[in-house]
Amino acid sequence: MGSPRRGVKLRNNGILSAYDLAQADESWIRRKYSVVMQRTVQELNGKSCISIDDLPEKKQLLVSRSFRERVTSYDHIRSLLAGYISRACEKLRLQGSVTKSISVFIRTSPFSEGASYSNSMTIRLNQYTADTSTLIKAGSYALEKIFKDGYDYQKAGIMLFDIAPDHRQQLCLFQAEKYDNNARKRMKLLDHINGKYGKQTLRFASESKKRWYMHQNHLSPAYTTRWEDLLVVK
Repeated sequence: MGSPRRGVKLRNNGILSAYDLAQADESWIRRKYSVVMQRTVQELNGKSCISIDDLPEKKQLLVSRSFRERVTSYDHIRSLLAGYISRACEKLRLQGSVTKSISVFIRTSPFSEGASYSNSMTIRLNQYTADTSTLIKAGSYALEKIFKDGYDYQKAGIMLFDIAPDHRQQLCLFQAEKYDNNARKRMKLLDHINGKYGKQTLRFASESKKRWYMHQNHLSPAYTTRWEDLLVVK
């Protein structure tokens, strides 16, 4: 409920728990403390009064995974990164944000006896967007520039940054908006169908069918949901 001093003040006024606060008179709370504390009382009584705009937004969105097996193919890494970008864009739209920059990185294992390589590239767009297809194109371009044949890649990932609220983004003065109402409708439909029928019900052609190609050698057995993992008593 804020600072220790405020907690002492509440206790001195007989408010020792959240229940006590919920029962307090709202006008008295506002006079004695603040409008923020009054909103807290209203929330405790089931009245929604804290806007979603007041909630913190993520300033960066990172999606990266270590591969279960080493990957050597550009096309394979590209399809996995497209899945990572798709997942990051889902999170971006969920919080009502747009981005202007995407960073892509790839690397071999630091513990491998073979040749090592790591690199990254950042693409800065000229407009803000939350369109998955736009960011997949940018991410694929970055991967094309940094990918090298002949290496066993162990990890890849993407990061979205330079993130801003969609309703407060700065538009380009001399260009038409690319992330327009039609693009927003497409993304909204995509999220709706995947939210209703399951992830990747709709997906981009460049996206891997298995979004996570993870190392799972040490995954805990599913004793209660998989027949082959049931314990056998001898």
